[in-house]
Parts: sequence; C-alpha cells; structure tokens
Amino acid sequence: MSDQQFYNDHDAEEILRLASRDSLSGGMSREKLIQTAAELGISPDAVLRAESQLQKKREADRVEQEEQELRKEYRQSKRKNFFNDLSTFFATNAVLVGIWWMTGRHYFWPGWVLACWGIGVITDFFSTFVAPDDEAKFRRWVRRRHRRMGTDEMMVRAEPILDEFFAAHPGEKLNAIKEIRESLGVDLRDAKDIVDAYEGSEKNEQQGDELRSRLE
Repeated sequence: MSDQQFYNDHDAEEILRLASRDSLSGGMSREKLIQTAAELGISPDAVLRAESQLQKKREADRVEQEEQELRKEYRQSKRKNFFNDLSTFFATNAVLVGIWWMTGRHYFWPGWVLACWGIGVITDFFSTFVAPDDEAKFRRWVRRRHRRMGTDEMMVRAEPILDEFFAAHPGEKLNAIKEIRESLGVDLRDAKDIVDAYEGSEKNEQQGDELRSRLE
C-alpha cells in the first residue's frame, strides 16, 4: 500500500496560500513552491492551475477597483453638473422675476418657467443623489472620458495590430480583445471598446466603398 499522503481541497488550498505568502515575501521561489507542493502530494498541474486562478483573481480585483474608482469619479461629475445647473436655474429665474417686478408686477408669468424648470431640477436631484447609476449613461461617460484621455492615440496604435490579426483570424473578436490587452497593456473594458470602435470604423468604410462602387 502506498504511503503517499493526500489532502482534501480545503487543506490543499491552505497549503498553497501559505506557500504563496512565503513566495511573495521572498522566502520561496516558484520552482521551490512546485517542489514543495509535490512533496505534499499536490501535483505540479494543480499548482499551475492554482497560480493561474490566483492571477485571474488579482486581475479581476484590479478591474473591479478601477470600476469603483470610475464610478466614484462619475458620481462626482454628476454632482458637479447638478450644482452648476442649479446655479443657472436660480440665476436665470432671478433675472426673470426681476423683469416681472420692474414691468408692473401683474400676472406672475415667471411662475411657468419656475414650475417647468423646477420639475426638471427635482428629477435631476433624484437621479444624482437618490437613484442608482444608470448603467448606459455611465458607460457613455466612460467612453467619453477615455476619448479625452487619449483613446484616439490608442486607436492609432491598435489599428495595424487589428488589421494583421483579423487578416489571419477573421471573426475572432474575443481573441482580438485579448491581443489588444496584451499588446497595448490596457484593461478588458478598454480593449473591448477599442475593438468595437475598430469594427465600427471597418463597417463604415466597407459601406462607403460599396456606395462609391455603386455610384461609379
């Protein structure tokens, strides 16, 4: 009978966690980690799978952190826009009331502007401070932000990469996103936006070529 010792999933995970902690602190190399795991009855493939899962988890955590920071910035932007609009509301209506005051103070016609515009202000207040984020509006804001931060430059760098990739692998959008992530060092969402924009520009260019050929 074999004397080899086996561990359940929980024990194996705990061993790998402790070993990884030692590795991160400089106490154990990757090769030593695999060797130690093998001595404990954990196969190298299991270690590599655990390492891959750990890397994916860290990447997911990084993306989630970026998402949270973007949402925080988005909410700050919404609040700033609300208070700017509120200032405009008060300033404009103060002028209208002043005109009404100086022209006889008869029928209070500025009330119509106050009422209609006020409904919009109240709606904006709930949208800004009470209601959850509108996902579609948030994504549009992110895309505009990326364009301001240099997405156009990224597109210039991405186009030759995607031209070559789709020439060799037509239709493989998911792998194209992966290629952009690795080549440009951007996160998953940015890579997807870049590939989407590329496909959109390619489609528009093809439609333009078809239209020109028909006109000719």
